[in-house]
Amino acid sequence: MPPPGGKYLRGTIQGWNQVQFGIESYYVQEGKGHEYEDAIRQRRLSAEVTVAPTGQAALVGLRIE
Repeated sequence: MPPPGGKYLRGTIQGWNQVQFGIESYYVQEGKGHEYEDAIRQRRLSAEVTVAPTGQAALVGLRIE
């Protein structure tokens, strides 16, 4: 159920202590995967997300800082 006001992100509970928002997968250019994996390990990767009025999330892009 959506909250009475403001933006919200709709997710689905998956098992214990896990919520999925539909943005868990993102395909990157061939040959760039290791660069993004390294950035994840170094905590230098951020995600740009947009949220539809229905609460549906969409991953717009990834940024390596």
